[in-house]
Amino acid sequence: LRAQIEEQVAMSQQKEAEKEVLKLEINELDEVIDDLRKQLAARNLMIENKEDGIADMKGKLKDVENQKYILNYKVDSLSKAAAPREMKLDRMVEKMKEME
Repeated sequence: LRAQIEEQVAMSQQKEAEKEVLKLEINELDEVIDDLRKQLAARNLMIENKEDGIADMKGKLKDVENQKYILNYKVDSLSKAAAPREMKLDRMVEKMKEME
């Protein structure tokens, strides 16, 4: 009977020791999980910032494309307006050469 009691006490102590080891393991894993969550939050913040930057750049690109369209239109208009003047100027140059 005494041997059984001592055996039960020994098993109980062993179980308590195993329980403490498992508690330490759980605590370490909780710390790892917390670190990973912090890293994830930091990366998510970085991604959000980059997405905001991309959205800003897309807006700026759209503005630049609009300005390009407007400037191309103006260049075309001025080219069309300048063509008759150039022809007139060429005729005047030819007349001047004939006069010489």
